[in-house]
Amino acid sequence: MKRFVSFCFLFICIAANSQNHIAIQKRIDSLKSLKHDYEIKIQELNTKIKDLENSKIISSYEQIKNFQYSVPGQPILRIRDKDNSSGAVLYELKKGDILTLIDFNDDIDYWMVSYNGNIGYVNDVLIQQNSAVLDYKNYLQAIKEQQKREKEELELENARKADEAKKVAAQKAEERRKIEEQKNEENAKRLALEETKKAKEWKDSLVQKYGKEVADKIIAKKIWIGMTREMAMESWGYPEDINRSVGSWGVHEQWVYSNNRYLYIKNGILTSWQD
Repeated sequence: MKRFVSFCFLFICIAANSQNHIAIQKRIDSLKSLKHDYEIKIQELNTKIKDLENSKIISSYEQIKNFQYSVPGQPILRIRDKDNSSGAVLYELKKGDILTLIDFNDDIDYWMVSYNGNIGYVNDVLIQQNSAVLDYKNYLQAIKEQQKREKEELELENARKADEAKKVAAQKAEERRKIEEQKNEENAKRLALEETKKAKEWKDSLVQKYGKEVADKIIAKKIWIGMTREMAMESWGYPEDINRSVGSWGVHEQWVYSNNRYLYIKNGILTSWQD
């Protein structure tokens, strides 16, 4: 009986493990299928990107006439994906095939060509150097020289405009500086006039209160024994501190100013000072 129970238990475990194995394998197969689908989509996208890149290159040469070249029998003409011998061969053309010569790089002796809507490169030694091909090379060279001149002229024009813009900016900055300087001068004059007006009004009020002689002394910041508390305030201004003592003798005040200057006032009259 025990052996039978053990056998059943073992059988159940094996069956469960087998089902789990099958489920995992299905999941793996599903992911592989999904991966395959994505790889196909990526390949399609890469093809579309390549087609667009080819179209972009071809469109950039639209203003330049292209040359339709008929492949002779020999040598075998190979179109590569790079402008050097290490490039992968895209096409191997046979006699009578037509490709379009787009541009020639005389530094490395390679042609940029178009075949079946795809861009590739061909070594110049594989192109038959007839008069038509040589004329097309000269045409491309003339176009490049013209483009170079136009680029240089554009750079010079841009440099001239940039220099002119700098001069205009400097001129405007100078104009703003002058305007600001004029405003500052006008403000300074206005403030000076206001100060002069205030000074005159202050002097007139002092003359009216104390007479011209006393007013002149106060304006000159002078002090003297016997001047009133108000006169001292007008002459030296309000003190930083006032020490006051009050007694039967009256009110004594010590006015404290900066630089160890002191005024001593008794009952509203200046009695002494220290400066």
